[in-house]
Amino acid sequence: EATQRFYFLERRFTGRKKAIQDFTHAHPEFIFWIDPTGKLWDAREAQRHRINKLPTDLPENVMQESDFLKGHLARQFEDQIIIVHCDQEALIDNQRKLKQLVVGIAQIPVFIHKDALVISDQGDLYGTLEDIERRLII
Repeated sequence: EATQRFYFLERRFTGRKKAIQDFTHAHPEFIFWIDPTGKLWDAREAQRHRINKLPTDLPENVMQESDFLKGHLARQFEDQIIIVHCDQEALIDNQRKLKQLVVGIAQIPVFIHKDALVISDQGDLYGTLEDIERRLII
């Protein structure tokens, strides 16, 4: 079903990372950074100016860039996809990262369907947003 919604998720698709990047730049809804506490940062300006640094209004020595989840919410028609730049295993069962993502995504000022797909920037499929929420142990 995921491959019917997003062609670049086909198993044998070559050039997946570039296709994902092209898709997110062509159909962006929101560009985000989520800090380890779950606070959402709007990264649209950082992307527009090709800045890949931490937000300047962070409290001193709170966290490092590697602690953030960075990503995009993109849409084509009614189909939404959340692309997260992360290690392959980060959103499988890492409860800290799952909670960070769910708390941050809930703050995005755009309606997000529960069936929005969540993938890594490499094309690793984590399921829908609802699947991610179910894996989160509260």
